[in-house]
Amino acid sequence: DLGIVELIKTERELFRENNPEFTDAIFLRNHDQPRVRTSFGGSIDKSILAASIYLTLPGNPFIYYGEEIGMEGAKPDEYIREPFKWTDDMKAEYQTYWIVPRYNIPNNGISLEDQLKDPNSILNHYKKLIELRQIHKALSLGEIEKIESKDRSVLAYIREYANERIIIVHNLNRVKNIFETTWKIEDKDILYSRNTNLEENKIILGPFSTIIIKVP
Repeated sequence: DLGIVELIKTERELFRENNPEFTDAIFLRNHDQPRVRTSFGGSIDKSILAASIYLTLPGNPFIYYGEEIGMEGAKPDEYIREPFKWTDDMKAEYQTYWIVPRYNIPNNGISLEDQLKDPNSILNHYKKLIELRQIHKALSLGEIEKIESKDRSVLAYIREYANERIIIVHNLNRVKNIFETTWKIEDKDILYSRNTNLEENKIILGPFSTIIIKVP
């Protein structure tokens, strides 16, 4: 019964046997699958957590349009491929149409225009994680190793490349969790944090939270 990190390592070893220069194409959803947020019953928190996980894994991420602003959609396929919501005003001249939307309707607050105004939006979350992948080679090129945790609902792993080591910890649960480290974490070492707090060498993980730490 492999966990996500063990499965990724097994797959990468298989890929490497066939082509040492392989690039893994990782994604959450595509045009044939229900959108992430719909799969999570409309939860933005779970959608952000899913993005936090896959955007910190090895490989080249592919983002299906609209996932970065929390668009919804389910079968039949045309409702997974509804027009990208540039604005909540669906009558704007730059808003495209090819179908009357069933999920991404006017004035529901899910649009590029709205998300750009909110620093805590799912869009700005995506932008921050993509920026971290570009800046830190460990996140874009590094291998992955699992970090054991006391609670199975805590997913922790380390990405390493050259002399750079980065630890990522996620709380997959809807209740608070605690993850302990062997050193005192400094604020300057935190690259990203969502719904977490620090107490000496303890990370207090809120529901569906993520923290990304550069190891000193």
